Amino acid sequence: MCPTTLFCFWDLQPKGILFLRKSSSRFKIKTIFTKNLSISSSLSIIIVSYNCKEFLAEAIDSVYKFVPGSFEIIVVDNASTDNTVDELSPKYQEVKFIANNYNAGFSAANNQGVAASKEQTLLFLNPDAKLISSDLSKALLVLETSSQALIGPKILNPDGSLQESVIKIPGAWAVFKEALFLTYFFKDDMAFVVKENDFALSGACLLIPRAVFKQLGGFDENLFWMDDVDLCYRARQNETKVVYFKDWSVTHEIGVSSRKNYSSVIANQLISKLKFFRKNNKKSDYFLSIPFIQLHIFLRIILFLFLLPFKEVFRKKWMAYLYTQRVFWRYLFVKESKLF
Repeated sequence: MCPTTLFCFWDLQPKGILFLRKSSSRFKIKTIFTKNLSISSSLSIIIVSYNCKEFLAEAIDSVYKFVPGSFEIIVVDNASTDNTVDELSPKYQEVKFIANNYNAGFSAANNQGVAASKEQTLLFLNPDAKLISSDLSKALLVLETSSQALIGPKILNPDGSLQESVIKIPGAWAVFKEALFLTYFFKDDMAFVVKENDFALSGACLLIPRAVFKQLGGFDENLFWMDDVDLCYRARQNETKVVYFKDWSVTHEIGVSSRKNYSSVIANQLISKLKFFRKNNKKSDYFLSIPFIQLHIFLRIILFLFLLPFKEVFRKKWMAYLYTQRVFWRYLFVKESKLF
């Protein structure tokens, strides 16, 4: 289970629900702006946003256009600085907006959204993802026949090309290939990965019954990345089906929020792999991946150092990997001195 405990209660004030978040040292109170939500909702759609209000508006519009039946939308905003909540809440008055005063991360924010929702089927949707048809209804029919399942759609790039919709559960070999840039030349064949039935679904769009989500303990808030992989891995361990449903498609523009903060993203991407191996007792993958991740960081520090004169983005990436190096050492020698 996630270490953070969530409580919800009704406030008598007209502004809505107060959201009380208990951490190890303090309580934080957030306001959920409630906007005439339908009582007969059958689907809770949860979107976590961070500085991407234009994409978020398109995602919400796509829900209203293509989701069948009744539903509720919960948007959890992770302290955006682009006035996301102030600008969009008047426009979308039937949407619940949870305004965090700090970036809680994808996992914690999604768990917040679930705690604030009430329906028995959950749809997690990235703010840079959009529904493009009513085929979600087909996936909902699948859940009716197999309620113990997670379902993910075929994900397309904005130009219509196929995006990586399933992810092979990673091990040390995957970390090694990434360190040496081999993933650019030797990509996993998606059809083969699905056939092998050892894959995770992309967190860009994920359909799951509330009962299953609760049984799995929700998203792990200790993972700032790899949370979708971890949820699917735990589902498989729990003998819950993980279904890639290619008859349902969405579009997804990769990294709209994350590209604005290279340092945090790169550090979390790499360290979350170690956290995933450690928490799931994959000892060999954990220890083998440590030198591979160090190699990954070192090679990119050298590469972007040579590329500095050419583009500003290379300077940003060089600085990001210097930051990642410090965070990686701190993770190994300060925070994680006690292993397994």
